[in-house]
Amino acid sequence: MRKTILSGFFISIFIFVLLYNIYEAKVQRDNSLSINSSIKNIELINKDFDIYIKNTLAYDNFDIIQKKIKILKKNLEKIEKNNIFSKQKSTKVKNSLNILRKKLNNKLEILDRVKSYKSILNNSYRIIQKIKLKEISNDFNKIYTTILIIDKSDEINLESEFKNVNKMILNHKYNNKYEKFFLVHSKNILNYQIKLRKTTKELYDLNIENNILIFNNNYKEYINSVIYKAELSIIILLILLIIMIIFYFIYEYKLRVSNQELLKFKNAVEYSDNIVVITDGNENIKYVNESFVKSTGYTKEEAVGKKPNILKSKELSKEFYKNLKQTIYGGKIWRGEFINRNKFDEIRYEKASITPILGENGDIQEFIAMKLDVTKDRINELKLIENERMLIQQSKMASMGEMIGNIAHQWRQPLSIISTIATGIQMQIELNMPVEQKQQIENLEKIEETIQFLSQTIDDFRDFFKPDKEKVDFNIKDIYLKTLKLLSSKLDSLDIKLIENLEDIQIHNLENELMQVVINILNNARDILETKEEQDKLIFVNIYKNEEFAIIDIIDNAGGIPEDIIDKIFEPYFTTKHKSNGTGIGLYMSHEMIFKHMNGFLLVENIEYDYNSNNYKGAKFSVKVPLEIN
Repeated sequence: MRKTILSGFFISIFIFVLLYNIYEAKVQRDNSLSINSSIKNIELINKDFDIYIKNTLAYDNFDIIQKKIKILKKNLEKIEKNNIFSKQKSTKVKNSLNILRKKLNNKLEILDRVKSYKSILNNSYRIIQKIKLKEISNDFNKIYTTILIIDKSDEINLESEFKNVNKMILNHKYNNKYEKFFLVHSKNILNYQIKLRKTTKELYDLNIENNILIFNNNYKEYINSVIYKAELSIIILLILLIIMIIFYFIYEYKLRVSNQELLKFKNAVEYSDNIVVITDGNENIKYVNESFVKSTGYTKEEAVGKKPNILKSKELSKEFYKNLKQTIYGGKIWRGEFINRNKFDEIRYEKASITPILGENGDIQEFIAMKLDVTKDRINELKLIENERMLIQQSKMASMGEMIGNIAHQWRQPLSIISTIATGIQMQIELNMPVEQKQQIENLEKIEETIQFLSQTIDDFRDFFKPDKEKVDFNIKDIYLKTLKLLSSKLDSLDIKLIENLEDIQIHNLENELMQVVINILNNARDILETKEEQDKLIFVNIYKNEEFAIIDIIDNAGGIPEDIIDKIFEPYFTTKHKSNGTGIGLYMSHEMIFKHMNGFLLVENIEYDYNSNNYKGAKFSVKVPLEIN
């Protein structure tokens, strides 16, 4: 229980850490998308600013420029406040961000100047456009043309043009007031264009595009590294979690199996017909089962803490008990028969065995006594030996008859397998024979597989005449091999040799029904070969297919079926076996399953054949199942 709680605790921690890392990775990705979007916005707005500064004479909506400045500042602030930069330790990214911020602030300061310059330029430009329409001399055409192409040509010497205009202002004789205004505003335009060119050079020296690129590259390098580490952590944690869960379920499965086995053992002991008494090393009773209570009259509460001598009678000698103690305290199993008295002072005869349980150091930890109350047998054995034998025989026959009447014909062999395995395990335990764990597991798996088959057989028999059985995809060879597992022990015990020629054939049909049919045919072949004591016992199994059918041929060498009954063997309740060995329903059911439920054929014939230079005769059963169901 403690291990289960600890395992669950550690798995919960791993799940929490995994979820936290997944959340962190998602946050990093979301932040990455947000920052990438902000960087893109800054890059686009920066280009807009460059265009804005370059087109000096174009009309500009200063409110739009102001909004873009706010957007740029907001995106820059969004980047700086992101938790990535508050948590990360990369000075490379931080430094590149700081440089970018300073240069963007410088550019915004320049933009403020540019806005002022362009406001003045736009005003002067509109004035000279209006003046040009007035009565002014043609001497101003060159100046006017120069002003119009200033922002389209970098080759104009603005300083020289400014001086020329300035001289004209000082020396020119004006025909009207408009000519003076024209020159003044032209001078003003040239002056601020000179300032804009200087400002443009400042911007060029800032090289903000390069700083954006550097920051973007540094950030991408950092965030890719962070995301990679986060994803790697998630993968490692996920793998570790899966491994932990697998080990947890394996442990839980083994624990559950162990508990089930312990529960079975406990129930078997508790409700066993045998009397079970467990004492500690000092012979104080620790446990008694229900049979002890029924036999002795002492309740469990009355017995626990007492010694077994509360049952002692005066019928046995001191030497008897002395020999018993010498045996069990010598670490050996004692077997014998007690004459005890129960709580009501009645004589009870008990056939018993006492087993000492040793600790790691070889010291005796406890004793386990298994006893069988044989009082009635001992009292009546002289008078009723013959009657008892007859009653036992009748009881056996009645039990056998009831069993045969209540279970399907198909149960015989699986129950025999379970019995054989269980008896082998019991003998190994009683004789203290070393048992390999792998063998135990294989035996238990075989028992479980057989029990499942028995359960499935009941379901199949119950649903036999129902039309709604489910068809599945399966391999005929696998079905045969699965069947052989259930029958192999009995076939081996009779020295029956199997000669197999098996193909892998996949069909879509009733899997369990086909398995029942194969079992019935092999059981019949085994039963008839069991009667042939002085010859080789052979069963040939061929699995193959033609254009329409998957075919299973099962051939024995038992001499064949008498010709006068071969046409009757598929009739219900027809059998050539003794009533104790057969009901005559097996082949009938097989024929019904193949023909009515599987759209196939079950055929039988007697054949002669040669094998290893010997001539044999036997029955050949052919199961034909369609490859495709129409």
